[in-house]
Amino acid sequence: MTPLYTVAAPTAEQLEKDIEFVHRMGNQSEGAKKIAADSNEQAKALQQQANELLQQARDALKAGDTAKVSQLLGQAKLTMFQAMRGVGGEVKSQKQQDDFQRRWDSAESLLQAHNRYAEENKLNGDAVKTAEHVKETLSKARETFAKGDRDQARQMVDDAYLSIKLSLTRLRSGQTVVSALNFANKEEEYQYELDRNDTHKMLVQVVLKEKLDANPGLAKLVDMNMKIAEDLRSKARQQAEQGDFDAAVQTMEQSTSQIIRAIRAAGIYIPG
Repeated sequence: MTPLYTVAAPTAEQLEKDIEFVHRMGNQSEGAKKIAADSNEQAKALQQQANELLQQARDALKAGDTAKVSQLLGQAKLTMFQAMRGVGGEVKSQKQQDDFQRRWDSAESLLQAHNRYAEENKLNGDAVKTAEHVKETLSKARETFAKGDRDQARQMVDDAYLSIKLSLTRLRSGQTVVSALNFANKEEEYQYELDRNDTHKMLVQVVLKEKLDANPGLAKLVDMNMKIAEDLRSKARQQAEQGDFDAAVQTMEQSTSQIIRAIRAAGIYIPG
């Protein structure tokens, strides 16, 4: 089995998106507008040179030379930032892009690991829904960053990363939604729902901890939902102890649904 966290080489589709991303940064961003409005001919020449490098990258992509594409992309980005610095562009701009790209690559790598695991274990359903959502979010994040809304783009990438991390954790715990489950009796079904509830509680504690620690207001909202979930869980356990497993199953499902609401309240996508 392929190791879960092996970083795969960029695909042709990813490289094509990278080229488009750099093109937008160099021709549609605030820095690009400064170059167009400025009289600095050297900056304009560097911008043109960067665009020529991007065209070479497109040609290399058509030829299937992905290594050359990556090299040309790096040169194009460096040249574009040199052009922007020539008209008052800031080093901060490059740091922001480098940080965004690092976060985006991390989310993309985890998405690939998630998809490999799902494929190897013949899983679909929620796993596919989450992967599609994250892929779309990462694409929109690139567009948002290129338009200049960098904070929003970074938040989108961070949330996408947490969504796919959460889904991968569920997959590895065996806690994905499975249709047509057959149980011998209601007590067995209750035990399944209890385990499912435990896993979702763990997801909040492990996957969302850093985000909640950094945002007390959000943590308060999540805690409010988790308190409701915990009350329902306690009620379900009491019902089970009294032998009313029909009611216990329904109440435990309600508790897990409340945890899912808590996760969504944190801005993280989760099916179910």
